[in-house]
Amino acid sequence: MNMNSSSRLGLITLIFLCGAFAALPLRAAHIIGGVITYECLSDGNYRFTMKLYRDCDGSGALFDSAPGAPFAGTVSIYKGSSLSEFKNILLPPPTITNVPPDVSNPCLDPPDNVCVEEGVYVFETDLPVSTTESYFIVYQRCCRNDNIANIVLPEATGATYFMELTPAAQQACNNSPTFNDFPPIVICAGEEIDFDHSATDPDGDVLTYSLCAPLDGGGTDQLNFEAPNGVAPNPDQPPSTFQDVDYVTPFYSVNNPISANPQLSINMNSGFMDGIPNLTGRFVVGVCVEERRNGVLMSRVFRDFQFNIVECTPNVKADIEEDTIVFQQGEQFYIVNVCGENAVLFNNQSVDIANIDEFRWEFDINGTTETFDQWSPTVNFPGIGTYNGNLLLNPGSLTCADTAYIEVNVFPGIDVDFEFGYDTCMAGPVVFTDQTVPGAGPGSIVSWNWNFGDGNISNEQHPVHNYEVPGDLPVQLLVRDTNDCTGLHSENIQYFPVPELLVVAPSEYIGCQPAAIFFDNLSFPISDAYDIFWDFGDGGMS
Repeated sequence: MNMNSSSRLGLITLIFLCGAFAALPLRAAHIIGGVITYECLSDGNYRFTMKLYRDCDGSGALFDSAPGAPFAGTVSIYKGSSLSEFKNILLPPPTITNVPPDVSNPCLDPPDNVCVEEGVYVFETDLPVSTTESYFIVYQRCCRNDNIANIVLPEATGATYFMELTPAAQQACNNSPTFNDFPPIVICAGEEIDFDHSATDPDGDVLTYSLCAPLDGGGTDQLNFEAPNGVAPNPDQPPSTFQDVDYVTPFYSVNNPISANPQLSINMNSGFMDGIPNLTGRFVVGVCVEERRNGVLMSRVFRDFQFNIVECTPNVKADIEEDTIVFQQGEQFYIVNVCGENAVLFNNQSVDIANIDEFRWEFDINGTTETFDQWSPTVNFPGIGTYNGNLLLNPGSLTCADTAYIEVNVFPGIDVDFEFGYDTCMAGPVVFTDQTVPGAGPGSIVSWNWNFGDGNISNEQHPVHNYEVPGDLPVQLLVRDTNDCTGLHSENIQYFPVPELLVVAPSEYIGCQPAAIFFDNLSFPISDAYDIFWDFGDGGMS
């Protein structure tokens, strides 16, 4: 749509928010927003403030006029319907600061790869007061993100930021309204936008708000970047050439610029914007505020910005120590199993503690809801069975609430025991007999794990084991049943059988008196724990 002074009145301010551009350095792919405001210092003398925003995580050029930038930035001023500029203003170097990626919900964390800088330009100029013609202050730049979802060919679509000083505004030495807050850099999908888009007018004029169409500007010519179709036209083009961006229809429009349910809207009187986005991506949005004095339209301020809708990570999460997690009817359930115990300690692992103002445990015990207010409570259940409960964080909060759904299974315990036996009169195998009493009933035991204390193991129910050495040996039996309950029994067994074979090996069989002979005991099995008696046949003993 072509625009002229009759279709766009008053101060026009634009904000263009976006993410990283994949572009060559000369293209302004890094610029993600802009706003122009002014102060009337005296009749015909104005101080202008232009704020530009860039994605410092992207590959685009620096701010125009910044040290190291490819070229200086300019704004063009037109008078009335003239196609020739009234004057060009060379922008001074900007003051640059970082803008934190704050989100409206303090309990959600945005992605880490978000980096935005603000560049502020301040300049003054004289514009003779006219009673019949407006002045247009214009700044144009290409291009927008190539993955914007709601406009056609976004990588070839630029932005126009301009404002109009109407004759009425000039004669009244009017001051522009200014928006109170910068739109959020990121918005979390599925969360209420809840953004105060209001502005303040220093003259106390009445302000009203509406959604309106963003403007295209500049072109993709990087070789002739100052041409009308260049990435940074110089001079910037006159108002009669302005075009609205081309929305992707029928899905998006001026009044339905993002995918949301309920749809994005702005309150006419307060400027409060709400809606719940349901699709991630980048979406260009336009907002207008009209300024009236005694019912007369003084100016129209326009913002063009981009909502970056992303999946955010909740930093308030109800979490407990569990045995397993299952999904039932679309909800995540924390399963806690206990065996042979009725008193259950619940370990609260919820985060982020700084954002948790209130918490409450609830359990349905025999049809009665019992509540607990300890961070990690111990709950006594009446007996074997299944019990349901919840851990509620910040109940009733619209932004920071979360719930952990809990299922507690109280199972019977396992009485583990075993016996063993071997022939003490001769070296031989030890027979182990499982005597476990399963709490879940006959046939419920599914595994036996023996540790014989000498480095050997077995998974049989009644194993037979041959020890290579005698001794006081620690034996363990771990059993598991169909409820995944386990039981452990440990016992030291005394394994000291009579050696199967007595073998003596003297160091020599013939010697001269006095003979010193070493006798090596090679009997098996044997150890230092045995009582050993030697009779050497000559009256000597040991």
